[in-house]
Amino acid sequence: MVCVGIKKNYLKKRESTMSKIHSVIIFGDSIVYGKWDMDAGGWSNRLKLWAMDTFFESKGEHLIHIQAIGLPGSNSSECLKILAHNISVYTNEGNSGRYVFFALGINDMALHVDSDKRRVPIELFGGNISKFIAEVRSKDCTPVLLTITPVSEDKKGEIQNVLGEVRFNKDIEIYNLAIETIGRENGVQVINVYNLFLKAGIDIVLADEGLHPNTEGHILIYELVRDYLRRELSI
Repeated sequence: MVCVGIKKNYLKKRESTMSKIHSVIIFGDSIVYGKWDMDAGGWSNRLKLWAMDTFFESKGEHLIHIQAIGLPGSNSSECLKILAHNISVYTNEGNSGRYVFFALGINDMALHVDSDKRRVPIELFGGNISKFIAEVRSKDCTPVLLTITPVSEDKKGEIQNVLGEVRFNKDIEIYNLAIETIGRENGVQVINVYNLFLKAGIDIVLADEGLHPNTEGHILIYELVRDYLRRELSI
């Protein structure tokens, strides 16, 4: 009986001093993976470093678990296949805040030159976003959408990769419109990365290959997402 009493007192004391635990999952592609951020490994990794700093600066009050699932070449259709499982693995019902970020699209809209087909047509892309939102909310989490970053267009107005695919900013804007419209219709926060990149200057925030953000670009995305989480979590 003495041991039981000691255990209850210990647990009560521990619960009173426990941190507010928050879960953040980021689904994305090579940009979430961190390609071309040579200083800190990408915006999602910078977010992890901020989360650790926040824990110590708040004296343990805020513990933020960041899980970045950045798969180079990934698209929204592939995301849906792994969405439910990863939400179950990386979130806990007792967490104070649970956020799931959608940071995809740059591969969805890629147009293959020979076949004249996109990896994920715009109609399917829009449907995938709606399914993403529904699945995230069914897990009692908060969905957040990021717009697609622009590309640095060459003289032909296109970025062509080794797969024979091209990307145009005018097409990125169509896919971004789908993100913004579906987000607004469903009351979901949309973080507009595209506009921020244009304002900062595409050639300043993109790597020399013109597709992925460089260190400066990753910092911009990190700051946008960090500031959103600060507001949401009252940090």
